[in-house]
Amino acid sequence: MTLRHTIRDSLRPLCTLIEKTFRRTIKAQKFRRLQHRLFGLTITEWRMLSVYLSCRETMGIGVQRQGWIREEISHLEDELARIEFSESDPAMVDLAIEWWEMCEEAVENMGFCDRTLGLLREAQRGLAHTPIYRGMYDTRKKKKGMWHLSPWLRARCAKAGGCCGRACQ
Repeated sequence: MTLRHTIRDSLRPLCTLIEKTFRRTIKAQKFRRLQHRLFGLTITEWRMLSVYLSCRETMGIGVQRQGWIREEISHLEDELARIEFSESDPAMVDLAIEWWEMCEEAVENMGFCDRTLGLLREAQRGLAHTPIYRGMYDTRKKKKGMWHLSPWLRARCAKAGGCCGRACQ
């Protein structure tokens, strides 16, 4: 670890105290930006940031896919409920097979999301002490749990075809 990172780590309690006095104003973000410019990130922290950002992107895709899979399963279940049960009916068998495959796909997608979430949490632990992570976290907190409805995310979601009923389209 370089000297500037050692200094950054020793000044962290003081810097977080100053950030708290600014209470989530633009001054706090400017102060974090100043810290980042002065001290920067280590190579490991840059890698963690890269993993964090790619995991956020991947989780967005996984969540979108899960919403689509849920809709497809629901649609297939409605069709199966309308058709009278008969093992000899090829349409019924095809629908049942398609339903089963979608259920398997849902399980695979959930596993994918769980693995990605594990990587995301590991990256968060690696970045938690940095001003850049505190800034990202503070921005999300400022939206009081509604950060996912921010205009740029809604536009990106609509461009991707929408996903989970956030009415991005």
